[in-house]
Amino acid sequence: MVEPATTGADQVVAALAARGPAPLDHEVRVDLVLGLEGTAQTVPLVLGPRGAQRAPEPRAAADLVVHLAGDDAAALASGHLSSADALRAGRVRVRGDASILVDLLGWLSTTS
Repeated sequence: MVEPATTGADQVVAALAARGPAPLDHEVRVDLVLGLEGTAQTVPLVLGPRGAQRAPEPRAAADLVVHLAGDDAAALASGHLSSADALRAGRVRVRGDASILVDLLGWLSTTS
């Protein structure tokens, strides 16, 4: 039996879901924008006490938008790249509620 192909976005969502509950007391909507401008894919997520999952349709406005290359997203989600290193190197661009980002970056930096 042939396994269905997974995209980089699917792998990132799976890695985030495996981390368990996000350190938030409520759910937040995060648009994860993977790839380069013009070819980027937006992955709408809901993060919170129940963990990470794709946002249901219809999508509400995101509380936080995070832009990064697909490889960087996979490296962050797997623990191969620390959030602090990614930020210092300018590999992550963020728009929205920065207070959410602080909690989420700490969550991303923990190993699964």
